[in-house]
Amino acid sequence: MALLSQLRSNYRLRIGLALIISIIWLSWLLDLRDQGSILMDQYKQAASQLARFTAQQKQTVWLTREQDAKDALAAAEAQTWQNPSLGLTQAEMQDWLSKQLQQANAAKYSVKVSESEGASKQKNKSEKSDNSPDGMTKVRAQLEFNTDTQAMNNLLKALSTADHQIVVESVIVRQPRTTMTVCAWHKQIDASGPVADSAGATK
Repeated sequence: MALLSQLRSNYRLRIGLALIISIIWLSWLLDLRDQGSILMDQYKQAASQLARFTAQQKQTVWLTREQDAKDALAAAEAQTWQNPSLGLTQAEMQDWLSKQLQQANAAKYSVKVSESEGASKQKNKSEKSDNSPDGMTKVRAQLEFNTDTQAMNNLLKALSTADHQIVVESVIVRQPRTTMTVCAWHKQIDASGPVADSAGATK
């Protein structure tokens, strides 16, 4: 009862408690990101093992496992931003993030999508990121907005339930501004072929 009374009467205590809950929520999201990376490594390992056993592809068990690996990879790729160009993905990602900040009631927000790690390394083919799957490019964005616990919670919820996987890399909470860095994967597709629906992420 004393704690409840203190919460009702102490505004700073309520803010501190809300920040602690936000940090726990953020840690949970970071754990999900790590789990996603582990799953991607497992998918790549399964595909590599199947390639080494091509002589046994006629066996039903290997054909089934190969299909399982393809299905898992397709499910992971379905969460990426797929467009004919990197610039289009950057534009769609900026629009989507801006919309989520607006819906989260973030005040004086800004979104800056930076040149991705993969794009810069394409200029020097001798360099390759070990964290970048073949055909994928990582796109980063920096979000800034006035520090507000409710807006932060609303934004984190939107990121965690997005159709396209958006990973939170860092959050710096200060007064009066909060800075957040997020990233996503872009996969370039043939403009002449069927284009995946990218509007699904902009719920």
